Amino acid sequence: MILGENYALWPLLPEYRALGLAKTGEWLEANGAHTYHFLPNGNGTMTSLNGFLTGLPDVGLYVNYTMGKHGHLDGLGIGATMKRMGYKTVFWYGGLRSWQDIEHFTLREGFDEFHCADELPDQGKSSSWGVPDGVLFDGIREQMKYDADDTFYFILTTSNHPPFAYDVDAEGFPRDTVASKLPPSIPTDKATMDQLGHIWYADKVMGDFIRQVQQDDPSTLFVVTGDHAERFNFASDVSLWALSGIPCYFYEEGVRRDLLDEQMAGSHLQIAPTLAELILPTGSAYASLLPPLMESDRAFNHRLYIEDGEIGEQKNLADDAFRQEIEAARTVASWVVMHDK
Repeated sequence: MILGENYALWPLLPEYRALGLAKTGEWLEANGAHTYHFLPNGNGTMTSLNGFLTGLPDVGLYVNYTMGKHGHLDGLGIGATMKRMGYKTVFWYGGLRSWQDIEHFTLREGFDEFHCADELPDQGKSSSWGVPDGVLFDGIREQMKYDADDTFYFILTTSNHPPFAYDVDAEGFPRDTVASKLPPSIPTDKATMDQLGHIWYADKVMGDFIRQVQQDDPSTLFVVTGDHAERFNFASDVSLWALSGIPCYFYEEGVRRDLLDEQMAGSHLQIAPTLAELILPTGSAYASLLPPLMESDRAFNHRLYIEDGEIGEQKNLADDAFRQEIEAARTVASWVVMHDK
């Protein structure tokens, strides 16, 4: 499972695809199951990660500092789900273990191991946020070679994040080619070009990693999505899809491309039940607040919704039944958090 820092949908939309910033995304689209009707759990890395680790929608609470401290595991998070399915669970983060109490939080929420940037080489090449994604993926692949257990890896990357200071040109970023194709909605200044370079770099090294691991073990199942969007400053107004959407991919030699159809819509919280449906024998029991993606045609997060193939703000949602469903999920989440004792 790769949770890409700011791995947004917009470079994959028709009006921006010619820039070539998300070739790995295009490759996964062509060779795996995908949906672009997909929402992050929150508007930042930690709010989205909280959803993955607890299985709960965002209710405005900093659960990473509170949940699990009394030894209670609610069991809805992706780590707990995969652990119950018999996998060793390993969390890799390209940043530092002190950030947002991430080491302790992941270990409380069902992960057996936590690893991060301070275990990796080439610290001199790192930005203020973490090691380059390429270094992170190399370290993970090395561990995978010697890990004999059935293992679920959750990988949180960092390179596509300010200050966008990594030398992406040295990695092959085609700066002039991209600049020549910029549409009017994208600024042409150097800072923007540097950010585009980091989008390109993060996507490229992720693709290199996926192909290398697939060669090492063709049975590996990959899930790829972004932690959030909404971090790119367009020069003009753009659609909510471009501003806030993220992609989601499932890729493995046995995963059918039609696993997720065009009517499907979902969010971060629905990846864990989808994995359970793919891996467990038919009819097996698992715990999830929301349905797997194959059974979902609408989605919500802290602010937005998707219904009937359209994205909008919840303040404009006309479907009362859907609104009640959203509020019910948040009520359950609040109860679970408040009773985590």
